[in-house]
Amino acid sequence: MKTVDFYRVEVRYTGSFNNYSADDFFNMAQARIEQGIDPFLYSDILNDEAAEEIVNRDHIDNTYPCNKIATVRWARIHEEGKDE
Repeated sequence: MKTVDFYRVEVRYTGSFNNYSADDFFNMAQARIEQGIDPFLYSDILNDEAAEEIVNRDHIDNTYPCNKIATVRWARIHEEGKDE
């Protein structure tokens, strides 16, 4: 069993949504986090296979296209110490 932390950040973009790569959106999300935005959503305990599958699927949604706001979602495995 592994603990998976889920994150979500909304970012603003200019121009066309399709002109940005996934890396661009994740860089914008990281910049928002550095500005003080709290990206944490929640944690869940999953079996090893489900955790690996979820962590490898990042999502970028064009949530509010009229306002040019995209939602960046990702998940990371929270590694516990080996003695825990």
